[in-house]
Amino acid sequence: MSCEERLNLLSERALLQEMLAGLSADAWMSRLGFESRIRDIDEQLASMPENQPEPVRAILAFGGQPVVDESGMAADSGLKAMGCFVELVAAVGWSLASRAQGHPVWDPSQLLITGVVTEPFGFVMQERIPGSLPPEGESLVAMAMAHTQRLLEAVAGDSDTSAGVVSGFSPYVVEKLREFLSVLVGSGAVATLEYEGKHTGFESVVQVSRSLKRLTDLQMPREGSAVPLEARLSA
Repeated sequence: MSCEERLNLLSERALLQEMLAGLSADAWMSRLGFESRIRDIDEQLASMPENQPEPVRAILAFGGQPVVDESGMAADSGLKAMGCFVELVAAVGWSLASRAQGHPVWDPSQLLITGVVTEPFGFVMQERIPGSLPPEGESLVAMAMAHTQRLLEAVAGDSDTSAGVVSGFSPYVVEKLREFLSVLVGSGAVATLEYEGKHTGFESVVQVSRSLKRLTDLQMPREGSAVPLEARLSA
């Protein structure tokens, strides 16, 4: 149960109690109906913890050549870009799951595309909740999305920041990021991730191209060197 659903139930319960208090003595059928509904609400509220966190919700918005009037996007470009972004988040999720204890294995079906937005045009993503979210902390999807946002923020910034942040991610994650940026450059698009009230991304295709080149340079071994990516980035 989400926080919004819980608040809706509490509001309905309060309204029913007010209506119940205002019933006349002979309105016994209405009284039975109201009392039955209040019991149902109480059972639903009791089945979920009060501090149940909201599922992850994020928006990946696009701009540039493939976007038409901020209300639509060329299907091939949109599908490729979203596919690469979801693979990037999944790669981050797999990496986190392999390092953390007590977390479930990353399940690709945990992240759903649930809708679109316009002005700017983008896709809405939401965490799939099979049962309930872990009450003791962030879900794996929340952690993966937060780390992905941090990674995008780094590569969109200056080179020193990029090297420092990217060095903390596996080569597989870095490669998935490179693929995502390559798709954006190839289609003349820019992208912005909106998550937790923060907008992170690129303002121009030139900025995306610059970030892609920087990332590619970091991935390429120096001439005559077989030094791993992590070692070169932290050097």
